[in-house]
Amino acid sequence: MLEIKRFLKKDYLLQGVLLLSAIFLTTHFWLITENMQGLCSSKGCKISGQLLKFPEYNLIIAGAAFFWILWLLVFFACRYNKAILWNTVTVVLFAAVAFDGVLLGFQFIEVKVLCWLCIGVGGALLASLVSFAWIRRSFLLIFLGASIWCGG
Repeated sequence: MLEIKRFLKKDYLLQGVLLLSAIFLTTHFWLITENMQGLCSSKGCKISGQLLKFPEYNLIIAGAAFFWILWLLVFFACRYNKAILWNTVTVVLFAAVAFDGVLLGFQFIEVKVLCWLCIGVGGALLASLVSFAWIRRSFLLIFLGASIWCGG
């Protein structure tokens, strides 16, 4: 019973979401670099990248790097429990939510193209935000993150 409680610690949920998201985007990037079809077959990222003058693979690299860096920050914040680390995680997560809000808003409103990869990244950020709020015991973070996302 003690092993089950130890396995279900709250910080493992956030670390797991971030790690799976990083692995997912890294796998997608690796498939693209090997000239195979990536995990997303829609053209939403490519069209948005062309219109923003920022290529699709740069967005995927930035997303994968973001999730790896955020995972490392959360890993060390859970281990050492320092306020500076948790505040850095908060700022970085809210910045990512705002950036994702801008990209998804641009895709849905301006381009009118649905991209499942971008929606998946948005879902991963939402799951990260919810599990982060659960760890910090502040559900106000969910409402603040949602308002930042909608503002983006």
